[in-house]
Amino acid sequence: MKRTILVLCITLFMAVGCSQSKAPLATGEPTIKAVASLTPVHSTATLVPKATKSPSITPTIDPVSLFRVSSPLEDIQLSELKSIISEPFAQTGLELDSGHHGTDFAFYDWGTLTTIVGLPIHSVLNGKVAGVINNKKPYGNLIIIETRIDTFPLEFRKLLSSPARQTPYPYNPRLQFCASLKGDSWTISTDSLYLLYGHMLEPSPLLVGDFVTSGQTIGQVGNTGMSGNAHLHLEMRWGPGGTEFASMNYYDTAATQEEMANYCIWRISGKYVRIDPMAFFNAWDNLP
Repeated sequence: MKRTILVLCITLFMAVGCSQSKAPLATGEPTIKAVASLTPVHSTATLVPKATKSPSITPTIDPVSLFRVSSPLEDIQLSELKSIISEPFAQTGLELDSGHHGTDFAFYDWGTLTTIVGLPIHSVLNGKVAGVINNKKPYGNLIIIETRIDTFPLEFRKLLSSPARQTPYPYNPRLQFCASLKGDSWTISTDSLYLLYGHMLEPSPLLVGDFVTSGQTIGQVGNTGMSGNAHLHLEMRWGPGGTEFASMNYYDTAATQEEMANYCIWRISGKYVRIDPMAFFNAWDNLP
């Protein structure tokens, strides 16, 4: 029965998760065919700050052998996250900007902690910083970290299936500021998992291109952007490998056309498929 629930969970959402002490899984040659490098017709590429720090994972080390999953919040275990969910993930159609694209974690007090404000945020996975965006709607201060699917252990990759994407862009006339994407199309070659950590207290000190390790502090819980109370907003998306996000912003008189287009690409283009973070964590924690 547990195995049936696990398989259903993974086929619906694609998932992994574990506690910080979970032992690494065995390595092996990948058996999944390569899938996703999306090439949009209309490029919104801009210059982004590049990393100057040395990578924390050197190319001589096999990234699969280093794979692990950590809780996104310091002093809170993965098994405890369900107890502090203030708003769960809520899926909608890929072309819709409604629903709730991630999971919110918040509390007024937890054990010896009297506030979540300033609580260190940890990177869930090893990966590379794909975006650092400060004080923009709706996420406020955010960081996006990319983890290549081919760095996942072989035992997990055997259970994965590439999520369905819509191509070309499923134009939604209710979001007029996304009209520039109409007619976009893309091809698929390599896939990555992207994690977005939003509403952080301060801008992350990390730069695009920096490598991070699972459990590394990447920011602090805050209340920036379109947020009513301090919490961590965590999003997971399966999308094209190698993407960098210079900026994004929900429609605003101060937003540039590129910022609004990037928001549409991330949120509703269908190129980045939403994953329920809790399904990810629960499935990993229940692997035999």
